[in-house]
Amino acid sequence: MSKSLLTLFTICSFVFAFGQSEKERIIGIWWNEEFTTRIEVFENNEKFYGKIIWLKNDANTDGTSPRLDSENPEKELQKRRILGLLILKNLVWDADDNEWNDGEIYSPAHGKSFSCYAQLTQENKLFLKGYVLGLPFLGASTVWTRYN
Repeated sequence: MSKSLLTLFTICSFVFAFGQSEKERIIGIWWNEEFTTRIEVFENNEKFYGKIIWLKNDANTDGTSPRLDSENPEKELQKRRILGLLILKNLVWDADDNEWNDGEIYSPAHGKSFSCYAQLTQENKLFLKGYVLGLPFLGASTVWTRYN
């Protein structure tokens, strides 16, 4: 076997064994933009989800704890904990656009859900855009940083 063919084979083997596919690069633990919350992003049935796994402050504004989803418009959901809350749902990898889209992001601070897409802008930076009425220019964005 030639030296260049052996080198190519070794590199390909390493990538297949240890590398994630493009769509799986979102998987992992991320800091929110303020570095006050960690969100674990995981895959389930070809869709990606994000769950709050750590809070810097697990207390409500009145000092009671644990922190609850008090801004949710549904009275029964106002009693659920923020820690463990699924805030990112149903993102699907779109290889043509090199992004995850058709998802939904929930903002506990506002008690609202928004349509969402996400893109890796750098290896450890995840840009997320939440928007309404199917119009990405009607919304807000945030950048999450990979937790190491």
